Amino acid sequence: MACASHTPSIAASGMTLAQKLLADRALSPEQTRAVAGAISDAARVDAGGDVTRLKCVQCALALVQSVEDEATTSTAMAACVRVLMAESEGVSATAAATTRQAAFHVFSKVQPDPASVTATPTREGARVPTLTAVAETALVLFEDLCALAGGKGAEWLGFDKGFATERVKIFALDAAAEIAADNAALFVDVPAFHHALRHKLCAALVTHLQSWQRSDVEEVSAPEGRAVLRCVDAVIGAFHEAVPAETEMFLTTLLASLQTEMDPWRRSYTLDVIKSVVMDKNLARFLHAAYDSHKDSHKMIFQDSVLMLVRVTRAGLAPQPESGVEDILAAVTVLHRSKGKAEDVVPDDEDGAAHIAFSVFLAMEGVMGAAHSIASLATEAAEGDQKAGTAPDDLAARDATEMVASCSEMLLETLETVMTHATGEALVRDLLRALQAFAQGCGVLGATDTRDAFIAAICHFAAASGLFRRSHSRCTAYIHAAVPMTMSSSIVPVDVSSSARGVPPPVGAEEGENVDAAAAGDDVEGAAAHRSFARSNIVHSAASPASSP
Repeated sequence: MACASHTPSIAASGMTLAQKLLADRALSPEQTRAVAGAISDAARVDAGGDVTRLKCVQCALALVQSVEDEATTSTAMAACVRVLMAESEGVSATAAATTRQAAFHVFSKVQPDPASVTATPTREGARVPTLTAVAETALVLFEDLCALAGGKGAEWLGFDKGFATERVKIFALDAAAEIAADNAALFVDVPAFHHALRHKLCAALVTHLQSWQRSDVEEVSAPEGRAVLRCVDAVIGAFHEAVPAETEMFLTTLLASLQTEMDPWRRSYTLDVIKSVVMDKNLARFLHAAYDSHKDSHKMIFQDSVLMLVRVTRAGLAPQPESGVEDILAAVTVLHRSKGKAEDVVPDDEDGAAHIAFSVFLAMEGVMGAAHSIASLATEAAEGDQKAGTAPDDLAARDATEMVASCSEMLLETLETVMTHATGEALVRDLLRALQAFAQGCGVLGATDTRDAFIAAICHFAAASGLFRRSHSRCTAYIHAAVPMTMSSSIVPVDVSSSARGVPPPVGAEEGENVDAAAAGDDVEGAAAHRSFARSNIVHSAASPASSP
């Protein structure tokens, strides 16, 4: 009765006492259901005040932790979610954290073994696909979170479509992604949960991504867009093998969107997803083996991802007077140095000019990360992993060799070009490390020509970095022909398809034009000869095994 009081102080005291009784398992099932109903009503009342709302979510968490009854759990979870709508940001944040903790507790009761979540055997002795009560509760909770994430009603929690506001959708997206990633074995091995992952969560994410491309849909807000892309990134990273078709759809949609107009913040966070893909060596190999390595495949997802990062990096090196950033590379250098000091480098959503530089910064990190991930794959494939106790793998070595062949030229051109422009010590050091790692990976694979090209780039920078900074236009003339980077226009209007792969030639190359005749001297001609040597070596290298590294 105290919990149901309309006097805030009495209701708060009653919930505090109920919380203690629940912790001691001192309430009967009927009393527990009465408490659940009282906190559900209290969460609906707007006049209760922040103290009452906070006590509601605390008592609801105690209910979830002390009972396994589905109806009581549903009532308690609904009360937590309802408090998310509180006007006070502090109360809403507390409710979000408490609701997430309660949801994790529901899933902690479910064992990942498929046999443990199925019902008892039938009379013939065969197991039926029905879930146990605990697993069923976890499943319907996850499905309702996915429904709220997609802007739909949540039947089990008792919410209609109108309840799925921006704040609720952001919470549901983050909670669903965290729950799925934390219980990966459950969502991979148990058919019912795997079905929910594909047809509930992934379907909601696809709907979000596709709606962004439509002109008749209201533009998404930055917080909600970030939550969608975070969830996409989590699903790709944890479940790319379990949901390969959805992974392909996510990445092709994101890559295509980068060639269209979009808000600067969305470009940045989309590039962040692409960057995390190429930096995950296992995911990179999966994408190459599933798509890039097939001769009849028209989708080269890993190579196109690297190519997109390369194009954005190159565009950032070109003069961009309409971007709002006077010197993009200088801004990127500052971001790189700040990140090395563990400082926050993410700009405000409204700062379009800062997001231009941030996009190039993410792309540049992705280019270096791609070099490291390919090199790591090559080393593990050729030499094995002593810590993990794995032996050399011929199939993995073949995949790594093909990845070297498909990406080495554009990685070399981009890393070398950025290095000739860069002035920050930390950035130059990381660029050199990427070149060195890739050279080592090529060496263990026996791709000696490609290895030598990367080593030659390192040596030439060490010997003539000053000359490179004064005269670099012959190598990078095609960069200065890039389409201008404005706040919302596409950084990369070039079609990322099989016909657009590879490194574009310098401007004027086909016509025999001397791009930098006015500035060229003997030293610059020597630099151009070095680059010509490097490119010609790469053409003959990766696919043919050679002598030892």
